[in-house]
Amino acid sequence: MQVHAKGGSFSVVRTQWFSRYLFPSLLAIREGMVCIIPCLMISSFSLFIACIGEFFTHSTDSWVGHFYAIGLRSE
Repeated sequence: MQVHAKGGSFSVVRTQWFSRYLFPSLLAIREGMVCIIPCLMISSFSLFIACIGEFFTHSTDSWVGHFYAIGLRSE
């Protein structure tokens, strides 16, 4: 990024740098999060259900084990 002595040159160069490098990177991160966030939410929800089920039944029943398997497999 070059800094010029004139008043408006720096903002033009900075805007070009942001539009060329920063914005595509942020868009790529956002596009990746579109897939990751729902998967993490499903995994967390299934582990939560398994923990609550184990707490109330005081044992690891088959359905609790299935919820643990779902939660740990999707991570």
